Amino acid sequence: MENSDLRFDFVKMNCCGNDFVIIDCLDQSLFTENAVAEPGRSSLLYKSSTLKSRTHNTSDSISLHTEEVRKICNRKTGIGCDQLIILLPNPSDIRQRHMHVWNNDGSKARFCGNGARCAAAYISKKIKSIGKSSSTDTPPSFQKNSLKKEQTIKEEANIVSIVSGTIQVECKILDPWIVDVRQPFPMVRHAITKEGIIKPCESIELENGALAIPVFALNQHAVVMNKRPENRPISEQRLEEIAQSLQCHQMFPEGTNVSITSFDSKNCLAMTEVWERGVGATSACGSAACAVGASIFDIYKISSQVNIVMPGGQIQVNRSTHNGAIFIHHSSRAEFVFQGEFVLNYYKYDSK
Repeated sequence: MENSDLRFDFVKMNCCGNDFVIIDCLDQSLFTENAVAEPGRSSLLYKSSTLKSRTHNTSDSISLHTEEVRKICNRKTGIGCDQLIILLPNPSDIRQRHMHVWNNDGSKARFCGNGARCAAAYISKKIKSIGKSSSTDTPPSFQKNSLKKEQTIKEEANIVSIVSGTIQVECKILDPWIVDVRQPFPMVRHAITKEGIIKPCESIELENGALAIPVFALNQHAVVMNKRPENRPISEQRLEEIAQSLQCHQMFPEGTNVSITSFDSKNCLAMTEVWERGVGATSACGSAACAVGASIFDIYKISSQVNIVMPGGQIQVNRSTHNGAIFIHHSSRAEFVFQGEFVLNYYKYDSK
């Protein structure tokens, strides 16, 4: 067993206080080609070669040990964040990244709406910087893009594609930091089984008579409509109690994100508290905003934009149709916090 250090560059970003550590593998390679998490063995391996000199198969699995994620996400001894995001480039499309997300407790997340927003803002800025750089500083698979006129680069940078598993979402940069994310319309009163099958289901009646509406919005959510809007905001302790009670429900075998919302139909405002599986109470959540918006569209039959107000800020939710498909849009501001290099001390085990 050998003690070793892994050094990597990162960017810290947030949307409405929902914060992320983003590691972009465009310029650095941190993972084995077919990383598999094995008991007692770290899947994070230092490699001196970078993606500038080799291609990367974006379909390869990436596994991180729970403790590795926790070390990075720890707010006292690590960088600190709600979620860790690893971005893998698509060698044939500079505007696309494959996104892998971990919660700060070390569990894997299916998707992250605000994470996609921050990643898109970062990628857009990266594309523009590549467009201004010399070809010798640009990964070979992207050099052809660097030769385009600066205006073309800027136009291309305004639309970014984020792929997470089998999901692909389109992100439109409305100004340098405001990003609109378009994703499939959430499935109201649906839940995902342990086998990954999305099935229709009924709402869940809570002890106080309120209903928790299961919504699949690329992640599993439960939206609780507050019967007494004047009582908002609820305490974090009460939010925790309700969220924990739903984690044990048979409808959610892998747990669920929970939002408690009070809707002001006159002003189209949804005052919302959010609890994320694997994180706890957070300042905001992009997919939760979608789940709340979809529930409001379904219950109140409104067609106008809904503003989801969370503790950390506001996310605008709307819907659209394209080629017969219905999409939901969520827009808000992504913010750059800082960037740096992190040294992760880990143990490298002899494979013999």
